[in-house]
Amino acid sequence: MKIRQTLRHFTIAAALGCAVAACGGGDDASVVTDAAIAAPESVAPAATAAPTAETAAPAETAAPAETAAPTPETAAPAESAAAPAAATVNVELAEWSVTLDGPVPAGTVTFNATNIGEFPHEVLIVRGSYAAMEHKPSGALDESIIPAGDLLGEIDGLEAGASGSMTVEMTPGHYTLICNIEFGGNSHAGRGQVIEIDVA
Repeated sequence: MKIRQTLRHFTIAAALGCAVAACGGGDDASVVTDAAIAAPESVAPAATAAPTAETAAPAETAAPAETAAPTPETAAPAESAAAPAAATVNVELAEWSVTLDGPVPAGTVTFNATNIGEFPHEVLIVRGSYAAMEHKPSGALDESIIPAGDLLGEIDGLEAGASGSMTVEMTPGHYTLICNIEFGGNSHAGRGQVIEIDVA
């Protein structure tokens, strides 16, 4: 039995040898060996190289420029001309006089009166001349019959050393400043506490 198997193997080997010799026909013929017949190891596919170039981040989109608000400044309307300041005239009252410290201009005038005398005094501003006005027997004016609009203003009840003021509109014309206090049958005006002025 062993002899048969050995012969069979020999016969197969010889046949294979002849086949190889017949097929090769030259020195370059490859000899088939058991190792060659062995299944070749699967060659792992070459690893695909990861892309190394960094993908450039997209450029940041520039923010749109802010639209500038319209800047032309609206010209402020020209300021109205300020009203002229009132002129000031100082008045001193005493026994028996009315004294001003300067001329009286037309326009808005503030009269500042001070009693520098010993008795109470007052001052009225009346349009017109004292001599042409109606008087009482004492020399004082009857205020109840002064035409409307002719009595421009009054500062009364000034005790000795006291002061007061009034602001009036003076238009060009002739005026009288008078202390119209009466006592008994007499008056301060009757004693001469009157002054007449012209306003230009």
